[in-house]
Amino acid sequence: MSINVKKYTKDQMAKMAEDAHAEVQELRRVNAALTEQISQMNGETITRENVIANLKADADALRNKLTDTEAALGRANDELAFKQETLNVMRNRCYNADQRAKYAESHPWRNLWAWVKRKLGGERNEHVS
Repeated sequence: MSINVKKYTKDQMAKMAEDAHAEVQELRRVNAALTEQISQMNGETITRENVIANLKADADALRNKLTDTEAALGRANDELAFKQETLNVMRNRCYNADQRAKYAESHPWRNLWAWVKRKLGGERNEHVS
């Protein structure tokens, strides 16, 4: 904007220059405040980006740990199933052996068979002499 110097007095021109200078100073002050605010916002943005990156890295690490834990749990479950199956087989064998022992102890033919063996053994000894 151009000013026609013939229309204004020297004092009016000085006042306009002073007002313009004050306005420039105010704009510089506002500009500095906005620049500082933008700088702070940029810093906060960088900080947030770093926090987000750290959280993503932590989430990835936790996912990896979860995958490893699930794999270990699967292996432990397989091992437990195998051991449970082995335990059931051993339990059945023990039960069967127990039933056979009870049968052998309570069966009357057992005693009869022992008596027959004694009698036959005794008779063989008599014929040999």
